[in-house]
Amino acid sequence: MQNRSNQSQRQSYSQSFNLFQNQSQRSSFTDSATDPICATICTSARKAIYAHGRSQLPKESCGILLGLNGSTHFDTYVPIANHAADPIHSFRPDPATWTNIVMSAISNQQQMILVHTHPSTPPVPSSADAEGLVLASGLMYGIIIVSFQLSPFSPQLRAYRLYSTGREASFDQPYFQPIQVNYD
Repeated sequence: MQNRSNQSQRQSYSQSFNLFQNQSQRSSFTDSATDPICATICTSARKAIYAHGRSQLPKESCGILLGLNGSTHFDTYVPIANHAADPIHSFRPDPATWTNIVMSAISNQQQMILVHTHPSTPPVPSSADAEGLVLASGLMYGIIIVSFQLSPFSPQLRAYRLYSTGREASFDQPYFQPIQVNYD
C-alpha cells in the first residue's frame, strides 16, 4: 500500500512539474546554486504556518506559501492535509489539493514554497525530505521546514532551495542551499 501511495504522489508531482515546464512564464530566479537567494514572509503568513503546524502536532503538517512570480515576497499560506502513511514522521500532501494549488499558482503567475513541519527534530532536510521533494524541485522556489522540537510556542523556521541537477546535485542526491528568510 505504501508503494502505491508513493507512486501516486510521484505521479501527482510529475503532472504538476510537466504543467510548470509547459508554461511560457517561468520564475525570473536563476537555478545556480551559487546565487544568493532570500525570501520575505509576511507576518500573517508566518503566523498561519505556525498555527497550522501547532494544530497538527504531534503529526507533521504541510502546505504551500505563495507569492508573485518574480518577487521574493510571500504573503499567502495554504494548508494541505497530510496523507502520509506515517504522518508523525513524514508528510505527503493530498494529491488532489496539491495539484489544484499548483495549477492555480501557475495560472496566476505565483511562486510557491513548500512548507512542512518537523514536530520533534531540527529544521533541517532529512533523507526522507530529499527523496520526496526531488520531483517538486522544479516547481518550488524553495522549501520551508518549521521545527517544534524545542517547544510548540517557540518554532524554528529554516528555508532551503532544492537542486536536483547541476554541479552540486543529482536526481538521486539533491542539494539543499539555505535561503535567507526576512519577515515584514
